[in-house]
Amino acid sequence: MSPRPVDDAFPSLVLHPERVLFRVHLHSNDPLHFSSSGHGRFDVVGVASVGTCYLAPSPLGAYVETLGRLGTISWDDIEERRLTELILARSLRLADLTERSILGRYGIAGDVSTGRDYRSSQSLAQRLYELGFDGIYYTARHDPAFLERSVAVFGASGEHKLFATSTSAIPSALVDEAAREFALLVLPPP
Repeated sequence: MSPRPVDDAFPSLVLHPERVLFRVHLHSNDPLHFSSSGHGRFDVVGVASVGTCYLAPSPLGAYVETLGRLGTISWDDIEERRLTELILARSLRLADLTERSILGRYGIAGDVSTGRDYRSSQSLAQRLYELGFDGIYYTARHDPAFLERSVAVFGASGEHKLFATSTSAIPSALVDEAAREFALLVLPPP
C-alpha cells in the first residue's frame, strides 16, 4: 500500500498542560535537546531551526527507547545518563500514529514508527509540522509488545513548550523494572 498525502484531518490527540513526560539522556546533554541532525526518526530535516525532542509518557518507555538499542548495557551506560521529568507548558496537538484508521486513510503502517528506514518517517514529520501539528504520538520501537508509546515534539530549544521539573540519576527501581519486563540486564561493574 503506497502512502497518500496527509492532510488537516489526520487523527490527533491533545496533551494538556501539566502533563508529565520523561526523557533518558546523557548527563552531559541538555534534557530539552531538539534534534535536527537527521539521526532521529522524526527529525524535521527540511525546515531550518526546527528540531524534534524525543520523550515518553512513562519512565520505562524513555528507558527502553534509549537503552534498549544498546544490546549490552553496562553500569557506565546507566551512570552517564539521567532521567528527566518534563511538564508541558501548553497544550500540544500531536499527530496520532497509533490510530488504526491511518492505514486505510493514508496508507501508513506501523513501520513508520518502528522501521529502520528514517527517510519516510522524516518526510512525514516535515509534512505534519507544516500542517501545524506540535509533534507525533507513536509506538515505541523497542517494545516488542508495542505497548509503550513515545512522543516527538517539534520546535526549537528556545521555545517554551516543555519545562524540565527534575533530573536525577536513573533509579535502581527503573533498572530493575526494565530487567523484569524486557530482560534488559545491566552488566555488573568490573
